[in-house]
Amino acid sequence: VFLFDAGYAPSAVTVQILLWYVLCFFLGCLFANILIACGKQAVDAWVSLAQVIVNVGLNLILIPVYSYNGAAAATVVGCFAGMFLTGWYAVKNSDIRLSIPWKEILNIARLNLVYLGILLILKSVIHLPLWPFLFSGIFIYALLVFSFRIFRWEQIQNYLSHWQKAPLHVENG
Repeated sequence: VFLFDAGYAPSAVTVQILLWYVLCFFLGCLFANILIACGKQAVDAWVSLAQVIVNVGLNLILIPVYSYNGAAAATVVGCFAGMFLTGWYAVKNSDIRLSIPWKEILNIARLNLVYLGILLILKSVIHLPLWPFLFSGIFIYALLVFSFRIFRWEQIQNYLSHWQKAPLHVENG
């Protein structure tokens, strides 16, 4: 029980299932935006319709047996179906050629696996309250981002230089 009392413990499984929805949703949005940028709105609409049909069909089957966990699973599977169909069409038929930076993606995946390991060790060894745990997690993640060279100090400085305030020009008159 992380944020709430023990009365909410049964919903933990539902949240764990729905966490996969986040991945499917954001990748699906990426692929859908590629289709829309290529003028393939009709394909995106058909994929959305297929996703709704999968979701409703699975809800009708899973909810009577698995209750809200079934609804969560149906949502994830429906979203995965939409992500898969949209991604497949975007990669195979779009006017935009996607170059996937596999080296960077694998580096970020390694970073996140190391971060997960560190958090699991910290959680089992040091029992911190929620807010110190969150702040220490953010600090550790920031350190890992720089140690895995996801960002470099020069990039951060360049980014911040664009946000420096320009002098205000006031016209008289």
